[in-house]
Amino acid sequence: MKHVTNVVLMAFFLGLLVLPVVGVGSLVSLSDFEGFVAGANTVTGEDVNIIPNVQNFNGYVEFAPSEIADGVYRDEVGVTSFQRQRATYRGLYTVYNVSDNKTVSLQLISTGLTGASDAYESLIVSLGDGDYTNALATDVAAGSAVIPVNNTSYYGVGDYVYLGTELAQVVEIGAQELVVEPLKQDHVVGETVYPQSIVVTADALVHPQTQSFILGPGERVQVHVVVQGTASLLKQDQMLHLPLEFRLTEVE
Repeated sequence: MKHVTNVVLMAFFLGLLVLPVVGVGSLVSLSDFEGFVAGANTVTGEDVNIIPNVQNFNGYVEFAPSEIADGVYRDEVGVTSFQRQRATYRGLYTVYNVSDNKTVSLQLISTGLTGASDAYESLIVSLGDGDYTNALATDVAAGSAVIPVNNTSYYGVGDYVYLGTELAQVVEIGAQELVVEPLKQDHVVGETVYPQSIVVTADALVHPQTQSFILGPGERVQVHVVVQGTASLLKQDQMLHLPLEFRLTEVE
């Protein structure tokens, strides 16, 4: 099954990857990231399985996985940027809590992309299952502090959401809206509203971490990557490499 998609392409050619049946869980120095202490309430490979999707992307992704050590799983994932296209890598990893009695907090951290900056406009890494993003329900003008969405379950107060090319902090959550700091840009209906994600543009590491995701015993979450390729890409496609840390902490 090929999960590299854009606005006109979604091809499912091969069989689904067989995985356990489980529920769904609700420029920066990685070592200096506030709130994480390596080795504290240590989560091991006996508690959590992190499975790179090596079958479903037909050579468009690369992995360099490691074992979980001191509550951290490291990888440098390669994803392909396509000229003038948005490539969506859904289910790039699946993270399972296989423990009997541990509740685990997961957060992804990155220092940004390695590779030619003229190959992409943006790269977004998110945690979630199913419809983890929202489409903007109406046009929103610069200066507005309300983002209308259909599903608020993947957003939290204090999180930074990403829409268009703008990062906005959530200060309040309504039934079908996010109240944020006043927006600096105009946004059009249908624009994707991402939950707190790793966001990299050609100019900078805009945001270095996803939201924390809580997994109870038997629950899972997936990692998704979206890459917007540039029109100036000199060849049809180019591989980009992103260092990732999966930070795992037992929740007491």
